[in-house]
Amino acid sequence: MLKVSVVNFWPRAFDDDFLSWLLTLAIGDNWVIETRLDCSDIFFTSVFGNVRTPRDKTISVIGENVRPDFSRASFSLSQDFETWGGKNFYLPLWTYRMRFPGRKSVSNPSVENPTELDELIDPKNLTSQRSISLADWESRKFCALVASNYNPLRVNLFLELKRVGSVDGYGNLFGNPFPFPKSRLAKQYKFVLCPENSLYPGYVSEKLLDAYNMESIPIYWGGIPRLNHFHADSYLNLADCESVEDLLAKIVLLNSSFEDYKSMYGRPILKHQFDYGLPVTFLREAVLTIIKGRESLKSVQRLY
Repeated sequence: MLKVSVVNFWPRAFDDDFLSWLLTLAIGDNWVIETRLDCSDIFFTSVFGNVRTPRDKTISVIGENVRPDFSRASFSLSQDFETWGGKNFYLPLWTYRMRFPGRKSVSNPSVENPTELDELIDPKNLTSQRSISLADWESRKFCALVASNYNPLRVNLFLELKRVGSVDGYGNLFGNPFPFPKSRLAKQYKFVLCPENSLYPGYVSEKLLDAYNMESIPIYWGGIPRLNHFHADSYLNLADCESVEDLLAKIVLLNSSFEDYKSMYGRPILKHQFDYGLPVTFLREAVLTIIKGRESLKSVQRLY
């Protein structure tokens, strides 16, 4: 039985969540959480603390826009493309949001952290065409933003969008708590504003897919990667526009033309389903490499 310590993570990490699901696929049920660091065989660490662990026994898991640090970990699953000689695997945060057999429909719900209330997404909904009727389109409100924390770009975009339509704000940012899955707002809005908190090539959080899953057209800002899983014509990305005015012009057109809106709305956002066999293989090889005391992972160099 492999003794696993989890440090510097968000609350309830590896507690019947995506990461525990991934680890079990990689090495089976032959592992248990160990709270005593001096008794652990392997360590998983993230970026929400400063507990030091043995580098040669540590795998970092980074869901934030933070670079992996190989002075503190032997391997990483992160938001970076660079493999660093086989030590890193690109696992964007949006991949955490898929629903598959063996995963709960809601992951560790907590009113303290409303994002944990979000229902997991059926991947088929992201790779299939969808349709909207004229009556449905006409009945929808203009735009919504669900946000907990202040971010200047997010607020600036919110204010700019209010120049061309009524934008409803939900969440602690607006003094309007929303302790429900975002999917409760499905089919109520033509657009959902969902910018990232920061821009980095490959850093794509859950925000884009959550907005799409609300059955809207996402208005996004982020570093959609060169290894592109997404149909670029299924959402609007400020990062691809010449200016905010350019973005607003596109939104005004879609808001006034049912045919143009229907064309973009109908496109699936993912080109294909993500292959979870790739990170499972990487994680399995990383664990075995650590257990065997090797310094580098030879059998998995570039899986994607």
